[in-house]
Amino acid sequence: FIGGRIALEISRESPTLEPAVCFLVNSTGRGDAFKQAALRNGGVTLCSGFGRKFVGFSKNLVITSDPAEALAGAAVILCATKRGANKNVSELLAAHAPPNATVLLFQNGLDAPSDFHVLSGFSIFQVVTTFNVVRAQDKAAMFVLTSPTPKLTLGKDAETAAEAAAPGITRLLRKAGFTVKVVDSIAFARAQRGKLIVNLFNAPNALSGLCTGHSLLSPGLMRLVAESAAEAIKVLDAAGLGATDRLPSKDTLPNMWGL
Repeated sequence: FIGGRIALEISRESPTLEPAVCFLVNSTGRGDAFKQAALRNGGVTLCSGFGRKFVGFSKNLVITSDPAEALAGAAVILCATKRGANKNVSELLAAHAPPNATVLLFQNGLDAPSDFHVLSGFSIFQVVTTFNVVRAQDKAAMFVLTSPTPKLTLGKDAETAAEAAAPGITRLLRKAGFTVKVVDSIAFARAQRGKLIVNLFNAPNALSGLCTGHSLLSPGLMRLVAESAAEAIKVLDAAGLGATDRLPSKDTLPNMWGL
């Protein structure tokens, strides 16, 4: 979704520019289905899920399953894989990407750049996202944004490296509708830990088999989520680590749903 919005803004500003954004997808399964759907539809469709729809930016977008084509000459690489794939990602970067590229990891958890310690020359940073994007269906090249206010939090060092590699990328992200917050390293670490606590909702939700809306209406499930978050905050406090100040306190969490 982020790459698509960047491609759309580039196509609006420079309609004659050669393709500037490349999607690297798997050669089998859903990746191939997405590629074939994009070819059939002449591009990728992005929906906000809140009444807005963005269509038609195929001119500045390439979709390929060839890592050499996708990564050769790349200035900024946006990585949105799960962390379990970072070993394979590291190998692809080492084999095909310019060694001075800036890599932004849109991944959950803490200290994801440490997974790439074997690489040299790359500038690798993690980005905290506070929104979700889902594929509409396997047969459609469509992504749907499920959050009304998509936000990105970057450390100052990440912004500096990204701007040096691709001047104007932060401006493009803001113009594309993302709220981009640039913070110091201490605030960024707190934001990461806050997102980690919020993500504790994922496991109970998956185990329940309920959709998100029904999960939010289940007092028992919400009690479990609240207690999990409260316990996580206690663990962070015991380790002398704080989370973002926007989180409820560990004492008020169990009462958020009147439990």
